[in-house]
Amino acid sequence: MEDVVKDSARGNIAQFCGNERGEVFVPTYDWKTYLPSFFKKVVGIKKIHHFIFSKESQGNVILKEASDSEEVIQNLLLVQPPPDQFPPLVQPAGLSPQREWYLYNEIREFASPEKQDLVAPLPTVPKPSRGTTQFEEEDEEPQAPAPKVAKKSHSSRQVTGQFTLTATTSTGQVGETPTGRKGKGKGKGKGKGKK
Repeated sequence: MEDVVKDSARGNIAQFCGNERGEVFVPTYDWKTYLPSFFKKVVGIKKIHHFIFSKESQGNVILKEASDSEEVIQNLLLVQPPPDQFPPLVQPAGLSPQREWYLYNEIREFASPEKQDLVAPLPTVPKPSRGTTQFEEEDEEPQAPAPKVAKKSHSSRQVTGQFTLTATTSTGQVGETPTGRKGKGKGKGKGKGKK
């Protein structure tokens, strides 16, 4: 991973943010709750691609949707923030007991033997009971969505993947079902009756 970062652009340096023991090397601050006390939000920020700041006009920003768009000046400053004050640190929560046990029981076997205790060590917390919601959510297999059948006012056959679908006619007759068996109705015409 370090090589990918270094090779992605000149000047990029890989830096570990933390380790598996919970040590933090790059502190993260709670800017989201801190900044609204000092600054206004930029209106329509998702459409704006150019932001120009200047030390001569502190608190103001020049906004442009494109490089050749008209400039709009917006004052963002509510109150000057103290220069020596930072927001509170955000401490990483770490893995939940459910996740630790999932990694140990389900993922550990895929790691090389020398890395198993690093990737998925034996958890130091008791195994959660099966009645906890998070444990069941992580343990369940995803359900495949049911095939969609569109209703139309006239009969039409549509082949999608392994399914042959025939829509319901305005008289309520049904042609072929998604499994390819004949449906109910004795109407004549394309997609009904015998294949």
